[in-house]
Amino acid sequence: MATLTAPGQGLRNTIPGAGFTFGVDGGAVTGVSEIIPNSITSASLQTSLAQTAIVTPTVAQVQGMNATPIILVPAPGTGLSIAVDYIVFKYVYAATVYASGGTITMGYTGGAAAVNTLAASILTTAASSTTVCVTGSSNVTASINTALQITNATGAFTGGTGSTLTILVSYTVI
Repeated sequence: MATLTAPGQGLRNTIPGAGFTFGVDGGAVTGVSEIIPNSITSASLQTSLAQTAIVTPTVAQVQGMNATPIILVPAPGTGLSIAVDYIVFKYVYAATVYASGGTITMGYTGGAAAVNTLAASILTTAASSTTVCVTGSSNVTASINTALQITNATGAFTGGTGSTLTILVSYTVI
């Protein structure tokens, strides 16, 4: 849909489904003036581009991730795999420290760890906030069309009231 702007400012055109707006002045494209919010998704990117997923699970999800792993990156689709570059694990302690739990693993659903594991103490050490960059494990087999998830060994974490966990995953779909 083309709309006329103020005199001397040319024509503004939004292409339905294209995800952007551009201006035309005197017959020349003057540049992209805006990207429509939420119009470009990871599915519309070239798969070789590095992508980022940010997940902030609730305290209840962290407490239950031993039984119900938290999906960090959904399965990419038929014939595709997730290659993890790194994961940043940011924990901000608040009112109550987590307790119990076990070794934290970020890996492929039903398969190998994608990066090195983290000790449960990253969440269970009293009154500590921390940020850790976790890099890849060597020779990891990334299954085709398999999600990336976070879980923990042994049993459920308890506590954690008011604390926040943010997980940033840098990855490429191959």
